[in-house]
Amino acid sequence: MVFSPIDKNTDDEIVIEMKKDSRKIEEIVESYSNNYTKKDSDTYLIKNDPVDNQDTFSSNIIKKNDANFFKIRLVGNINAKNGLTPDLYDKCIDSFSLFESDPIEINFNLDKQELEITTQDWHTYSDNVMSLKYPDSLRLKSESNTSIRFESTEGEQESDIGPFVDKILLIERVDESLAGLIERKKKEIPDDTRSSVNAREIKIDGNKAIYLDNYEDISGFNRTNVFLEKKDIVYHISAVGYFQNRADSIEFTENTLSVLVQTIKFH
Repeated sequence: MVFSPIDKNTDDEIVIEMKKDSRKIEEIVESYSNNYTKKDSDTYLIKNDPVDNQDTFSSNIIKKNDANFFKIRLVGNINAKNGLTPDLYDKCIDSFSLFESDPIEINFNLDKQELEITTQDWHTYSDNVMSLKYPDSLRLKSESNTSIRFESTEGEQESDIGPFVDKILLIERVDESLAGLIERKKKEIPDDTRSSVNAREIKIDGNKAIYLDNYEDISGFNRTNVFLEKKDIVYHISAVGYFQNRADSIEFTENTLSVLVQTIKFH
C-alpha cells in the first residue's frame, strides 16, 4: 500500500507492508538496522535523518501483532513546502503507534445451531458427490467431474494490473497424494513468509483435512488452502481474495472459507 502526495513536485510517500512473520519483533527489526528506538513492546522506530548533502529523511516503523508484521516507511524532504514536513512527519509516526490489527479468530467447530444461523441466507450447491452452502457474494462459475469454481458476483474488475476477480473459491479433485499436494503448495508460498504459514489438522464431514494458513502471494492475492482426503480421493479447496482493503480479503479467505467447509456433506 503506497500513499503518494498530491503535489507531484515532492518525493514524499508512505509505504505500508503487511506480512506474516514468525520471528520475534527484535529479530525483524535488527534484520533492517541496528540503529533503532523502542517505542513500546510491539513498536520499533528506525529513523534516518538527512546526512551530508541529502535532503530526504525517512523512518521505518515496525509493528507486530502475533504473526502479523507491519512495516510502515515514511519518506520526506526537509525543503518541501507542501509535503511531509518534519513536524507532520513526526505526527504521522505517532499516529501509527496507535495502529493495531486484531487477528481474525477462525472457528472450525461451529455447533449445528451456530452453523445454521450463520448460513441461513446462503445458497446450496449439490452434485452427485457432495453438497455445500455458499454466500450471496459468490456465484457458481463452472463445474466438471474434477472441479467446482465459484467467483464474485461482481465479476471482473479493472485495475492497474488488468482485469481481476476479487473472490474465487475452487474445489478440485486432485490425482496426487495428500502429503505430496501439501508439500507442492507450500513451495508456492513466497520465501519470506513460508516459515510463518502453519498447517493444522481439522475435520470436514468426519474426514481428515489439513488447513494451511492464509498468506499473500507475490501478486498481492490472499490465499488460503484446505486439503481433504476421503476414501483415497484428495480434494483441494482454495479461497483467493484480492481487495484494496486487506481486512476484507482475509475475512473472505479465512472466515468465509472456514464456515463454508463446515457445510460440506458427502453423499
